[in-house]
Amino acid sequence: MLTEYETERLRNAYELITSEEATQYTQEQSILYGGYNPFSVTVTHILNNKSGVDFTSYSHTGLPVAVFADGNGAEDFGGYYDNTDIYNKLAKLLKVQ
Repeated sequence: MLTEYETERLRNAYELITSEEATQYTQEQSILYGGYNPFSVTVTHILNNKSGVDFTSYSHTGLPVAVFADGNGAEDFGGYYDNTDIYNKLAKLLKVQ
């Protein structure tokens, strides 16, 4: 179920992308949507909020991630890894896999 606020946010984002000025965003809109489709960003934020999942940016890529650690198991975390490998390394270290 969507709240009135969520419905209004979706309506505004949809109107924004279908308007004649769809490529001329204000500074506030540019910061809010980060160059991405406003409707997609709004849907994602609402779904994230409802599911309890959140990302701090949309700057995620499939590129390897630099990982470094200190402490127990640090030898398994020195270098560049696919970001999905980090879960496997942590699961192995914590013996939950």
